Amino acid sequence: MIKQVKELQYRVLDQELNKWKREQQLSGNGAPFSNNLDTIQKWCEDLAEIIWLNRQQIRQLEMIQEGLNIPSQETSMNILPELSDGLNVLLDSLVKSSFVIEKQPPQVLKTNTRFSATIRLLVGTKLNVHMSPPVVTASIISESQANSLLRAGHTKKTSSGDIVNNKQTME
Repeated sequence: MIKQVKELQYRVLDQELNKWKREQQLSGNGAPFSNNLDTIQKWCEDLAEIIWLNRQQIRQLEMIQEGLNIPSQETSMNILPELSDGLNVLLDSLVKSSFVIEKQPPQVLKTNTRFSATIRLLVGTKLNVHMSPPVVTASIISESQANSLLRAGHTKKTSSGDIVNNKQTME
């Protein structure tokens, strides 16, 4: 079951969402852009719901197993921690990958020039982000800093410039 969810998530995130991101980049150069982000958001929300429901079912099975005082080594239920870990990895990946820049700022910025950007969490409604909205911070980074960030995978504070009003509570 997790294998199928993983394959579906790969299709949505690594193929469809990456295709959308690439089209968005090219649209800055005048290429046509079929903005189907609402459809991709629906797919991401459906994936989040599937993962969340499966996590709840695994937790219920673990509680039943504990209530019956059955050691996990004696049953086929010892697969539950592995399933739970797999679902947690999928959910983590889904949340991180579905945080996208919906409206990109210009690629070349002049000093003291106003610009706007819009971010979107494609699974926000399913995870009830509105109950405890996070504060999002925007930074200007160079291409080499972006590549380094992608390779290293850490979120060290990096900036190539200052942005006024760069923090906002997510709506």
